[in-house]
Amino acid sequence: MFEMKRFVIFATVWALLSQAVFADDNWQEFIGLRKAELLESYRELPARFYVSLDGRDEWSGRLTEPNAEGTDGPFRTFAAAQAALRQRNREEDSGGKPVVVDVLPGVYELDGPLTFGPDDSGTNDSPIIWRGAGVDPQSGEPLTILRAGKTISGGVPVTDDAILARLKPQVRDKILQFDLRALGVTDYGDYSSESDSAELFLNNKPMTLSRYPNEGFITLEKFVTEGNPIMKLRTTDSYTQGKFILDDDMTNWSAETDAWARGYWCWDWVLTRQKIAHVDPKKKILELEGEHEYGYRAGQYFYVYHLLCELDAPGEYYIDNDSGILYFYPPEEVTEDNLFITVHPSVIAGRGLTHVMFAGFGIDGCRKTAVTISGEDNSIVGCVLRNSGGGGIDLNGNRSLVFGCHLYNLGAYGIGLNGGEPKQILHGNSAAINNDIHHYARVQRVYAPGISIGGCGLLAAHNRITDAPHNAIGFGGVRNRIEFNEIGNVCYESNDAGAIYSGRSWIQRGNVIKNNYFHDIEGFQKKGCVGVYLDDEFSSAEITGNLFVNVTAATFIGGGRDNKITNNIYVECHPAVRIDGRGLNWQKEAVDGRLASLKKDGTVEGLSVVTEPYASAYPELRKVLESENPYAPEGNLFARNVVIRNGWYPDQPALFEGDDIYDEARPYVEIVDNVIGDFRLLTSLEKGQTPEIPNAKIMFERIPTERIGRFEHSAARKR
Repeated sequence: MFEMKRFVIFATVWALLSQAVFADDNWQEFIGLRKAELLESYRELPARFYVSLDGRDEWSGRLTEPNAEGTDGPFRTFAAAQAALRQRNREEDSGGKPVVVDVLPGVYELDGPLTFGPDDSGTNDSPIIWRGAGVDPQSGEPLTILRAGKTISGGVPVTDDAILARLKPQVRDKILQFDLRALGVTDYGDYSSESDSAELFLNNKPMTLSRYPNEGFITLEKFVTEGNPIMKLRTTDSYTQGKFILDDDMTNWSAETDAWARGYWCWDWVLTRQKIAHVDPKKKILELEGEHEYGYRAGQYFYVYHLLCELDAPGEYYIDNDSGILYFYPPEEVTEDNLFITVHPSVIAGRGLTHVMFAGFGIDGCRKTAVTISGEDNSIVGCVLRNSGGGGIDLNGNRSLVFGCHLYNLGAYGIGLNGGEPKQILHGNSAAINNDIHHYARVQRVYAPGISIGGCGLLAAHNRITDAPHNAIGFGGVRNRIEFNEIGNVCYESNDAGAIYSGRSWIQRGNVIKNNYFHDIEGFQKKGCVGVYLDDEFSSAEITGNLFVNVTAATFIGGGRDNKITNNIYVECHPAVRIDGRGLNWQKEAVDGRLASLKKDGTVEGLSVVTEPYASAYPELRKVLESENPYAPEGNLFARNVVIRNGWYPDQPALFEGDDIYDEARPYVEIVDNVIGDFRLLTSLEKGQTPEIPNAKIMFERIPTERIGRFEHSAARKR
C-alpha cells in the first residue's frame, strides 16, 4: 500500500483543500463480478485431476499420490492432463462448475513450451483452472515451478592451456567449465538479439554475460575522424561510423571472435548492439560492424560483452558457441540443483484459448516471453514470473486479466495487454490489477515497460512498478485507464523518457491517467526524465488526481492538443509541467501529413473522423481544419493543481522558471486556478500554523492516497 512521503508538507495541502473524493474504485465491476468472485474462491475448489513429479501418464490422474499398489495415481505431464480434460469436455457435462487441475509442488523442467489451443478451453459457466501450490509463506518462493530451462551440474576447473592463457591470471583457478552439449544443451542463441541467447541463473538470480566494464559504461570521447563523415541531426552532430579511440586496456580483445558492443550511441532512449569488427590494441582503436541509425556522438556511453578475456568478476559467464563449453565464475557455491540455463522460448503458449485460468505457479527459465496467450476470458492469477530473457505475460484478447502476480528479473517488459477495437471504440475490458513489477528490462533496456496496454477500454490499476531503466507504463489506443498505481525509481538509465509514455497520435483519445503516485524519477545521471510524457503531438489525455514527488518534468505535452492536466499535486518537481509547440516548427512536416489526409478524405492516421463512431465521440478532430493555426498545441489545460517547491514564481502564478512552457505554446495553453507556493514555512507548520498560500480556495478534489498501490487479497502474491 501507499506510504506517504514528506508527511508534514502533505498535511498542509490537505488542510487547505476540499474534502470531496474522486469516484469510487470499481475494478471488480470492470472485470465482471463473476470473475471477481472466482478470484476469491478458486483456492477452495475441489480438483478434478492432479499432476505430480511422482505421477505416471498411464494412471487416471484422479489421486494426489500413487496408491499403495502402485496401480494408480496422478499424471506426470501436462500433456496427459490436457488429454483427460479434452475427453471430459467431449463426454461430460460440467454442471456449470469450474474444472480444476492441481499441479503439485516441485520443479517441472519442461521439454518445450506448454501449448494450449481451442480444444483446451473452458466455457463461461465452466472455466478451466490450472492451479499450482502457491508460495511458501515464509520464503515467498513458489512451490510449483514451471521451468523452460535445464538444471546443470558437474562443473570442473579449467585445464586447457589455451583457455587459461586468455583468462586473467587472478581468476584462472576460480573459473568452472561445463560441457553443455554433454548435458543436452546444443542451442545457445544469438548475441545480436535482444532476447534469444541462453542465460544462466544461480539460486534464481541472473548471472552476467562477461563484459567490460563490469559495471557502468565507457564514455565516447575520441573518434577516428578520417574517412568518418559527420551526420547532421536536428539538434546535434554525430559520426557515421563506429570507430573509437579508447584509453582502456584492449590488449586481449583482438583474440575474441564473437565480441559485441552495446550502447546508447547517440540518444539516451535508443540502445542497440553491434558486433565488434576490429580491435587495434596498439593504436587503441575499436571498430564496429555496420552503422547506427543516428550515428555516434561524443559524450554517449557503451560497454562490450561476450569476451572470454573479460571473464573476471563473480557472477560472470561466457559460452563458447563453437565448443559448447560454458565458463562460469560462481559468486557462491554451485550444487547439484541450484544452477540452470535457459533453453526454450516460452513456458506457456496459448492460441485461440478461452475461459482458462493459470493460478499459483512459479514460471521461469525461458529465453523469450514466459506466457503468451491469444483468446478471450483468460486469466493469470497469483503467479511468480521471473528469470525470462523476454517479457513476463502477453495477453491478446478481450476480458482477460493479470491479477496479483509478482514479476521480476525479466529480460524485457512485465505485462502486455491488447484488446478491444479502437476504430469502432469497442471496449476490451482486459486488465492488469494488483501486480508487483520490479527489476525488469534486464536485457531490453528501453521501451520494455512494466505494463504495456494497447487497444480500447483496458485498465492498469493498483500495480506497483519500480526499479527499471526505462518506462513503467506504455499505452496506446482509446479510452484506456491507468489509475491507483505506484511508480518509482524508473527511467534511471535513460533520459528524454517517461515513466508513463505514449506519442505520435491525434486520434488516440479518451485515455485517463488518474490517482497514481509517482516518486523519485530523475533520469540517468539525474539529467531529468518525465512522469507522464505525451510525445510528438499526442492528444486528448486526461491527467488528473496524481501525486508527483521528486519527478523532473513531471507532466510533459510535446506539442499535442486537447490534453487536460488537472487536480494534481507536485512536490519538488522541476518543473511541474512542460509544454512545447513542436508542430509549429521542427515537427511541422508530421502535422502536414495529418492535415493533408484530413482534408482529402476525413481520415487521420488511417481512421475516419467524419463517420461514426468518431464523428460523434470526438468532434474536436473535425474542428482542427477550422482552426486558425492547426499546427499549434490548442486546447490544453493546466488547472486546479497544487505546486509545492517547484520553482514556480510565487508572484507570477502564470509563469514557470525557464522555458517549461515554451513561448510558441504559451498563447494556446489555459493556466487557471492553481495553488502555487514555495512552502518554506515548515517550522511554523510543525507548530500547527497554516501558511498563506495564494488561490487556496480552488475546487480541488482530495486525492484518495489511501487507495493508491497494491491491496491485500487472497489471490495476490506478496514480494
